Amino acid sequence: MLLIFCILNCWHWDADYYKAGSITSREGYRISVIDGTTPRLENSEELRREYGESTPCEGQVFARVSLVYDVLNDFISDADIQPFSIGERKMAMNHIEKMIQKDTHENLFVMDRGYWSPELAAKIHDSGNKFLMRIQKTTSKAVRNDANNSGIFKVKYDGITYKFRFFKFILPSGEVEILATNLSYAEASDQTLAELYCLRWGIESKYRQLKCHLAIEAFTGKSKLIVRQDFFATVYLCNILSFACMASDDIIVKNNIDKHLKNIHVTNRAVAISLLKDEFVKIIIDDSPRRRARKLNQLLLDISKFDSSVGRNRVGKRGIIAPKSKPHRKFKEPL
Repeated sequence: MLLIFCILNCWHWDADYYKAGSITSREGYRISVIDGTTPRLENSEELRREYGESTPCEGQVFARVSLVYDVLNDFISDADIQPFSIGERKMAMNHIEKMIQKDTHENLFVMDRGYWSPELAAKIHDSGNKFLMRIQKTTSKAVRNDANNSGIFKVKYDGITYKFRFFKFILPSGEVEILATNLSYAEASDQTLAELYCLRWGIESKYRQLKCHLAIEAFTGKSKLIVRQDFFATVYLCNILSFACMASDDIIVKNNIDKHLKNIHVTNRAVAISLLKDEFVKIIIDDSPRRRARKLNQLLLDISKFDSSVGRNRVGKRGIIAPKSKPHRKFKEPL
C-alpha cells in the first residue's frame, strides 16, 4: 500500500501517453481546456498554515484546484492544488509553461472569460500554441463598439502590440458571447470557433465525475500531505478510468457492430468506477505479470457488460442553477 501511495503522490503530466498512439485533435490541435474549482478543506492548523487565511467564507479553509483537460482524448494532462490566494490565471500560466517544456504537440487552450489577460494571451501566442477564450464585453472597447460580428483587435503587452481575432455570436438563450483567439481565418472559420468553444463543456462533466463519483473533495485527513496525496491519487485514478473506458468502449462497439442500434452505446462510467475501485489495487499489487494481464483483461470484459445508451446530437441547455447548500461531508475510504 505504501508503494501505491508513493506512486500516486508523485503523479505528474507525462507526454508518454500521447506517444503511445495517435491522438484525436481538431484543426490540427489538441483541445486543452483549463478550468478550476475551490474545494473546502478541514479547518486544521496545518491546513490553515499551508493554504493561507484568504478564503471566500470566513472561518473556513479553501484551496484552489486547476486542471488541464484534453477533452477529445478524455485525459487530464495536468493538475494542481494551491492556496486559495493563488489566482486562476497564475495557475493557468503554470500549466501552460509546464506543458510547453514537455509537450511535442500543439495545443489549443480553451478557457472561460475569467482567464482573459493580455499577458496570458501573449505568452500562449509566443509559445507557438493557440488560445480560444471567452471575454467580457468590457474587455475591449474596440471590440464592444465594432458593428461587425468578426474582426481583429489589438492588445498591448510588454511593449509589443499583438493582433488577435474576435467573434461575436448569439446563444440559443439570446445571450451574446464574445470569443478571442489567435487562430487565423485560414485555420478556423467563425462557426468553427463557436463549435470549438462548446467543447469547453467537457471539463464541467469531468469535474462532476471527480466530485460526485470519485469524491475528490472528501479528503481523508487534515494534514497537507494527506490532502495532496488524496488529490493526486484521485486524478490518477480518473485517468486510469478513462483508459479502461476507452478499451471497454472498443469491446462494446465490436459486440454491437451487427445490431444496427439507433443510439450510441458506451461504457457506464458509474459501474466502471465501482468495479475499478474494487479491483484495480488488487491487480497492480499482484506479483505475476501474467496474472496481472489476465485479471486486467477480465476486468475490462466485466466493465464492458454494463453499457449506456447515448442519444446522437444531444444539445445541452444553459440555465441558471440555484445555489445549493453544501452537504455534510462524509469521509471516503483511502485507496
